[in-house]
Amino acid sequence: VVFNEGMLIRLGGKTVHIFHSPGPSPDVCAVHVREDKVLFASDLIMPVPYIASPSSDIDVYKRSLANLYEYNLESIVQGHGDILLRGEVTSSIDVSIGYLDSIQALVARLLDEGATKHDLLQHDIEQFDRSRIPLGGMVQQFHAANLLYLWEQARAARRRQRQAVEPALN
Repeated sequence: VVFNEGMLIRLGGKTVHIFHSPGPSPDVCAVHVREDKVLFASDLIMPVPYIASPSSDIDVYKRSLANLYEYNLESIVQGHGDILLRGEVTSSIDVSIGYLDSIQALVARLLDEGATKHDLLQHDIEQFDRSRIPLGGMVQQFHAANLLYLWEQARAARRRQRQAVEPALN
């Protein structure tokens, strides 16, 4: 199946909307069964968003998550983890976006303060309204990988900014 932004398929009396939902990686797609208000989210929704990959983009990820509000969902089948039911759908999206915002802010603040990676890793997953239990405890490892990835990305961006300013000063 090839499409640009999305595709509608009529299947067994149901309308299936396949759409691009990048962020965790540029090729992630989700599947919405309109009549059932169900989203098969692939890697877009997980117990903790995973961005520790060179192909991930945290800002695109947050936009893809925010786009889910438009779908009036009653349940989400996560790529990894439990099925989210009606009362959990909106709050799960909120918490995922909040998590990504919070870890970005944490990394920026700690870099400004001259903190170390060790200081960064003292902030465990539960400080971000996420449980450490899902996926057999792997969410803590995903969280640590997210923090370290953002740390390295932010440090590299700051180096590039300094290098761009230095020639202008000379």
